[in-house]
Amino acid sequence: MNKLRKDLKEGEGKIEKTKKLLEEITIQTVDEKQIKDYLDKIKSCCKQLENNLFIENPEILSEEKKAEVINRLDVLENFIEELRKQFA
Repeated sequence: MNKLRKDLKEGEGKIEKTKKLLEEITIQTVDEKQIKDYLDKIKSCCKQLENNLFIENPEILSEEKKAEVINRLDVLENFIEELRKQFA
């Protein structure tokens, strides 16, 4: 009877260790997927931004629209600086 109890306890311990290991692997896999998704989104958005920022004839923009573009670029630069600080 004691041997059965001992074997049962050992089995339960191994099951708990396996559960913890599976949880860790799941969390790691989710984190890796989230990181990959994050990097893919950054790449996609950067490419889209490159394509959208180029204008062949900037002279067609009114002074008001040029100021608006410059303002948006300033906001974007501030976000980029904050992101760089986070990664420093």
